[in-house]
Amino acid sequence: MKTTVSTALIAFSLALSALAAPAPEPNKLAAREDSNVLIDNEASFPGHSGQFANLVVTIGDCQNLNATFNNQVSAISPNGILTCTLYDDFGCIGAASVPITGRVQDLADPRYNFDNRASSLRCNRR
Repeated sequence: MKTTVSTALIAFSLALSALAAPAPEPNKLAAREDSNVLIDNEASFPGHSGQFANLVVTIGDCQNLNATFNNQVSAISPNGILTCTLYDDFGCIGAASVPITGRVQDLADPRYNFDNRASSLRCNRR
């Protein structure tokens, strides 16, 4: 009888501690979301065909620029919820721009000094 009571108490204690355990962290992949960034090979977004793109970016992920835009971006406009950083090498490494939170008509502007330098970018939620 002592063994049965002891076994029951141990089982009850284990069940109680399982209920008190913290919830597991949510899957980080579930938190990912996409947004948009406009880029243009020309300053001021004149919109010439083949010179601009509306990139779909996954927030928090590095995105390499394709051959059309690699070292060719002169203007950028992240979606209003984003802060983006440009990098002068693929894989979001190398020299980085200042964080960009709004429309930049000309990346040659001394505040940015990143005209025709970007090879990759990473955007995060503000």
